[in-house]
Amino acid sequence: MRPALSVSVMTTGTDYQRATIRQQLEAELRSTTPAPSGQPASPQVRACVLGLTSKTSAITAIRVEKAHFEGRPALVIIASTAGAEKVWVAGPGCSAASGDVLYSTALPVQDPESTGS
Repeated sequence: MRPALSVSVMTTGTDYQRATIRQQLEAELRSTTPAPSGQPASPQVRACVLGLTSKTSAITAIRVEKAHFEGRPALVIIASTAGAEKVWVAGPGCSAASGDVLYSTALPVQDPESTGS
C-alpha cells in the first residue's frame, strides 16, 4: 500500500484543448512561476485522484488543477514519477468508482538543465 499523499486542488481559468493540451501542460510544468496555492481536496476529488493513480507506482508528487477541458469543467491530474508525468483529465463524475476520464497522456519528465531561457 502506498503512503498517503497530500492532495490539494488549485483553481485556474485554463481551458485546455485536445489539440494543444500537451504543449499547454509542458509549458506549465517548465514555468518558473510558482503555481497558485491549493485548497484541500474534497472527499470526492481525493477519491477520484486516488482511483485514477492507484495503478501508477513510485509517485513522487500529485498536482490537481480545477480547470476546463474543451469548455467543460474538469480536473487535470498530473502524477510525477521518475520517468514521466502521467496526466488524466477527468470530468465532474469522477469518483472512486468511476474515472470519468476525458483524456489521458504521459509527458516526459523535464530536465531542469535543458529548459534554459
